[in-house]
Amino acid sequence: MKQTKPLRPSVVPFPTARRSRKRVGGPLADLRAEALRDRFRQVSEASYTGDATTPLKKLLKRF
Repeated sequence: MKQTKPLRPSVVPFPTARRSRKRVGGPLADLRAEALRDRFRQVSEASYTGDATTPLKKLLKRF
């Protein structure tokens, strides 16, 4: 059976931690990971919508 390619590229999932190692860290590590996930999601959405303007570029546009 012939496989067909997807019409648009699939969204790259955020790299998850491997389960082979014991999880280290505490609440602070969880918050940091959540912030990284949010930032990764924002960058991914911006690349799809075409609004890949970085905060620095937004700041420079003011002047």
